[in-house]
Amino acid sequence: MLCCSVNDRQSLYDLEIDIETIYREKKTNILPIYLIVMKGDLERKITRREIRHFVEKYKLDGYYITSAKFKHNCDEAYLRMVSLTIYKSEKLELETLEKLESRSKKCCIA
Repeated sequence: MLCCSVNDRQSLYDLEIDIETIYREKKTNILPIYLIVMKGDLERKITRREIRHFVEKYKLDGYYITSAKFKHNCDEAYLRMVSLTIYKSEKLELETLEKLESRSKKCCIA
């Protein structure tokens, strides 16, 4: 989960270094990466278009604009992250099992 503030454009672009580090260091694609744009109740210095462009550019799994003050999208963002993590880990487990099964079919004992 990457966080920036809707009223601070630089906070969005400061995440670029973090994203590059995450992609360089992570070994699998299990963990979803969502952008959480906080303080959605304040004056916006970042447009939805900029947010969508940022998400697409860095191939993030999505974004939420949240407001803790009004409890807007806070629970939804958390639940989406959890459900996507579970989905991706189950998918990886299935892919691993399929690879193991395909390897065992190629072997024969004489």
